[in-house]
Amino acid sequence: CSWQGGPRDNRLGLICDKKSDAQCISEIRLGSNNLVGNLPQEITHLKYLTSLDMDTNKIFGTLPKEMGSKLAELKEIDLDINFLSGTIPKSIFGSKFIEIIDINTNNLTGDILGLEEMKQLKHFSVYQNNLSGKIPSGLEKLNDLEVLYLDQNNLIGAIDPAICKNFVIEGGKLLELIVDCNVSCNCCTECTAVISE
Repeated sequence: CSWQGGPRDNRLGLICDKKSDAQCISEIRLGSNNLVGNLPQEITHLKYLTSLDMDTNKIFGTLPKEMGSKLAELKEIDLDINFLSGTIPKSIFGSKFIEIIDINTNNLTGDILGLEEMKQLKHFSVYQNNLSGKIPSGLEKLNDLEVLYLDQNNLIGAIDPAICKNFVIEGGKLLELIVDCNVSCNCCTECTAVISE
């Protein structure tokens, strides 16, 4: 990282921090850069990566299966408004450190089972994908959650009313909770009507 003149020089969208005796990439910030191509699976080799922000590009392919386990320090995934496909890897839901997942407006499929285990999660935005399956129960356990956008998918079921106690007005941290109107929700801030073609 010192090729740019210093450890915090981010002109290329890379931020480096010194870990032990080596310079390590800690942040990739390449949003809105007209990038075209697949998300490299080798990104999981950047073991000190804390933030991956490549939103609003033309990135294809799938999220690496071991993204949540190999990138043990990862706190932020911001890959919205791209062309990603495949499922959200279960390793992401198993991460104990990821706080922000912003992967809306892609072509992701599969379910979001495991979301309820991410106790440290603050922001989860997956709207406008092709996700399906039941909305997991237990979301009220996500006490640090501030934003939850699940709309414009094919998710079914109900939002457990117990999550209502997590709203700021009730002394919690939750600010926004948006689902499709066909999902039962007693305290959602908004619902999105599903328009069939």
